[in-house]
Amino acid sequence: MTMMPRLLLIALLLARCACASEPAPLADRLIPFGFSIKKLPPAQQVELCERLGYRGLCLTGTSPDTFAAFAALPQVRSGAFTIPCALWWAEVEKLPDPAWLERVVEQAARLRTALWIVGAGRKTPENRAKAITLLTTVAKACRLRQVQLVLYPHQGSTFETTDEARALWQELACPEVRLSIHLCHELKAGNGGRVAGIVAAHADLTALVSISGADADTNRRGGWETGIMPLGRGTYDARPFVRALADSGYAGPVVLHTYGLTAPAEELYAEALAVWRGWLESPAGGAQPPR
Repeated sequence: MTMMPRLLLIALLLARCACASEPAPLADRLIPFGFSIKKLPPAQQVELCERLGYRGLCLTGTSPDTFAAFAALPQVRSGAFTIPCALWWAEVEKLPDPAWLERVVEQAARLRTALWIVGAGRKTPENRAKAITLLTTVAKACRLRQVQLVLYPHQGSTFETTDEARALWQELACPEVRLSIHLCHELKAGNGGRVAGIVAAHADLTALVSISGADADTNRRGGWETGIMPLGRGTYDARPFVRALADSGYAGPVVLHTYGLTAPAEELYAEALAVWRGWLESPAGGAQPPR
């Protein structure tokens, strides 16, 4: 074998190894929703997540002071650890205080955090109109600071599913606003059999998604104890949802929903990351943990 073919063979083998070792597009996208650790100081929250292998965290509230505390951490300042999103439970019947809203948006911009907003209130025509007013007001403030605003569909709110969020978005004169897809809320709405279609239909606007374990019949039985379980638990197979996200080209955060779960955070987060990596390594298979 001459020198040139030998070098070419080595180059091809190295390229093949490099491709084989590359993680799946969603491999490092899972981040915890911080319900299980929200009582810890920000530094301890970040330390726990980093120690378990996570690169980011979704906050459960929109306190300007909390935003500032996270933004001051060295890992966050350097970009090694991110806070991609924060939940905002916004009552549609009450517009936010302008001074408070300015502080929230200012700190969210500093933290590079998307505001993930629920239009809290009964689903009535009157509240829908109020939700549009609220979202338009917040979107204007976000636009000035280049903060991403994302609609958060939630059971029992003015928009409960991603389909409903998109219908509302179409009435907003705010094209920069984005949508999110929550597996648990789609399941509660009875959409478990069509999640792949939902992902495909809204891929152009989807900025955030959340995932958890769940029972397939959670729309007919139980509350959040059947709708939000540790990842991989329950009778609903969430892997087609993950495959649909990958097929759609989604590359944003995948938020591990932990609302209402009582197991220690370290246990929940470690198990979830193991399940997640197992799914991505073998998307057509991969055993789920005992239910």
